[in-house]
Amino acid sequence: RDYGMSWLTPLGFLGLIGLIVWLIIYLIKPNYQKKIISTTYVWRRSLKYRKKRIPINKLRNILLIICQILTICGLSLVLVQPFIEKEKPEDNEKIVILDASADMLATVGSSGQTRFDRAVAQIQALVDETMEAGGRVSVILADNAPRFITQRANADTREQVQTDLLSLVDAANYQCTYGSANIDEAIRLSEEVLTENPHAEILLFSGISYTDCGKVTVVDVSDIGEWNAAILQAEADVVENYYEFRIDLACYGRDASLDFSMEVYGVNEAKETYHFQENVLCTQEMGTVTLTFGNDAERATSEQNYILTDIYSYDYAYISIGQDDSLPYDNTLYIYGGTKPELKIQYASVLPNLFVNGALMGLRDAFSEFWEITVKTVGERETPMLEGYDVYIFEHVMPEILPKDGLVLLFNPDIVPEGADFYLGMTYNGMQELFLTPGEEPSPLMNGVDVSAISVTSFKEITMYDGGYVPLLYYEDKPIMIARNDDAGKIVVMSFNLHMSNLAVLKEFPIMLANMLELYIPPTLTEYMFEVHETVNMNARAPELSVKGPGVSMEFVEFPAQLYVTMPGVYTLTQTPISGNPVVEDFYVKIPAAESNVKAVVDALPNPYTDMAIEATDIDLVVYVAMAIIALLFCEWLLQLKEYF
Repeated sequence: RDYGMSWLTPLGFLGLIGLIVWLIIYLIKPNYQKKIISTTYVWRRSLKYRKKRIPINKLRNILLIICQILTICGLSLVLVQPFIEKEKPEDNEKIVILDASADMLATVGSSGQTRFDRAVAQIQALVDETMEAGGRVSVILADNAPRFITQRANADTREQVQTDLLSLVDAANYQCTYGSANIDEAIRLSEEVLTENPHAEILLFSGISYTDCGKVTVVDVSDIGEWNAAILQAEADVVENYYEFRIDLACYGRDASLDFSMEVYGVNEAKETYHFQENVLCTQEMGTVTLTFGNDAERATSEQNYILTDIYSYDYAYISIGQDDSLPYDNTLYIYGGTKPELKIQYASVLPNLFVNGALMGLRDAFSEFWEITVKTVGERETPMLEGYDVYIFEHVMPEILPKDGLVLLFNPDIVPEGADFYLGMTYNGMQELFLTPGEEPSPLMNGVDVSAISVTSFKEITMYDGGYVPLLYYEDKPIMIARNDDAGKIVVMSFNLHMSNLAVLKEFPIMLANMLELYIPPTLTEYMFEVHETVNMNARAPELSVKGPGVSMEFVEFPAQLYVTMPGVYTLTQTPISGNPVVEDFYVKIPAAESNVKAVVDALPNPYTDMAIEATDIDLVVYVAMAIIALLFCEWLLQLKEYF
């Protein structure tokens, strides 16, 4: 910054008249008169001594004159009240925040011009006006991650600023998002400019109204004719074995009678298509209107907006409202997840264990949200299948060849199947319970399992195993439970008889089975409905998972994986597990419900923090001048001291 000297009371320079007064006093001051006196020895000696000091007396007199002149000048400066004035910041500086939330996509009529288009056009005009007046402009794009489009630009970069603004509304790279804007972060970014110029004006171009704008000037780019009918939310939950659909509708800016339609495809075992059409009155006074489709006959006769259905499975539902409103992106919606992927388990045993069957039934209930689990028990007289299942459990009698298309559990193996890559040693029989210890490395298969509670009375020692296996349970130094999860297979081996162990009756057994499903056969999705700018957590049973959707075509090879979604619409996940049968699942991404309200009024707008100490740009010099005067007076006193003392 530049600095300059200035003063508050220029009339104080009249104090310099004191120099003239001082000069007059100096001129009329009486001098020593020359006298002739009788000569004595003492006087001669005194005169001789005095002559030697004449040069020093002249220098002292000059210094006294300088001190007196500077003192008078200093007193005049005190009257003037001098200060150092820093360069004043430019008053003509604008910080423009451009709201890029989904509601800025609202249009009116057939022009197709959005709020965002109007805001950019108005900002361009503001840039021209400000720069022609010699000012500066900063533009912040307030989307989910606000950033500067330009910062403190002046007339020298005017053409580039206009080009950057035009690129925001380029059809091929339109910068208005389908999600919510982070206005708080945009305000924080503006503080970077306020640090340089606290007098800069902040303008927010938005379609949202604020009751308290504080230091921010809100420029309303909405149109009086805008209105919106919206599907705010839709979900389907299982209630007493039947799906209950709940759909929230609302109107903003106008009351309307909505032509609601829901089509449910792949309903129940017959895979039928159900059609529902309703005329729903939505008013601004009513707020949100909820439609419910379910299997409760009593509610259907007594509760308004409850429609009776009998859907216990479905492929997907398509919901729409046939309205020509200002924001079309919330007029349709898909619901997925009505038909859970089938998980087939085969339990083969010459002596089936009731506790194993009970644990498998418990898994079916525990994972009913993600899987449709079916269990087939194969006895001694049947031949177990070696393909076509997701989980194979072999107890006592082992297959000759290990299945390759699913998770394989081997309980108390009598032989080692081909491809298992481990070896069995001698059988140990104890006279009493033999309590087990965990493996050296923690395993997710043992999460929530109290190993110290597990005991056996007989087991086969696993003497050698392939490097892909991890030991999970030991008796002393002998591994008796191992597992692997790699390209060679998904295998768990328990080398002891469940009939000769307490494991089957402990809670640890179903916990271990649940851990196996979660690790080896994770559900691809746990949710099927998301909002723009959310993160979708995905898993896979295959080495690769492809994702295709609006603006997205990706392949994932590391899991769990995450996908950050930025556009509304249907996304399709495709994977091919080791069974070779492709698995396809879909999910839907919608705009945030808050963005549907094109007439929203927010209580308060966050205000930027400005360090007001920056305003104190001037440095008062009176104190320093006073200190100099005191120093000069002290010097004069020292010089006078030699004269009189």
